[in-house]
Amino acid sequence: MEKFDERNTLTQSDTYRGHPQPVGADVFVRMLKKLSDDERAAYDLSTLEIAIHAAAPCPVPVKHQMIEWWGPVLYEYYAGTEGIGSTFIDSEEWLTKPGSVGQCQRGVLHIVDPEGNDLPAGRPAGSTSAATPNSSTTRHRRRPRSHASTAGRVTLGDVGYVDEDGYLFLTDGRPS
Repeated sequence: MEKFDERNTLTQSDTYRGHPQPVGADVFVRMLKKLSDDERAAYDLSTLEIAIHAAAPCPVPVKHQMIEWWGPVLYEYYAGTEGIGSTFIDSEEWLTKPGSVGQCQRGVLHIVDPEGNDLPAGRPAGSTSAATPNSSTTRHRRRPRSHASTAGRVTLGDVGYVDEDGYLFLTDGRPS
């Protein structure tokens, strides 16, 4: 598609049956706002197996509505092109940890204070950072100063916390 259209997106899913869908949270919001319940019900999404979303946190009520509508096919990850780590969560896990972007799958996740000290689990408003083998040299090409490197760690600049089970919750972004 040359540009996003709610109905055309659903028509494509209905027509091509079960192909993975990369979808942003903003697409979920637009679909829920612009399409009536009857319009949403008109599309057969029963063969949709995977819908992957990232790039922005999805509001908890929106994700609940999408899982209810599409079924447990939503998969979310949090990562950066800098290659400094990633988290992952599927629909079933997310329903037990609403608002989470998952557990760390690659790298070592740290929530740090402004001085770079690790914060304990459950403490909100820490900057997310990850340590990986190449993190001391990794930089974002458009915002090289926004990704501070401290003790071999790099941050994407997002703010959040990790719960006692190791699930990351994003609460804010930090300006570049």
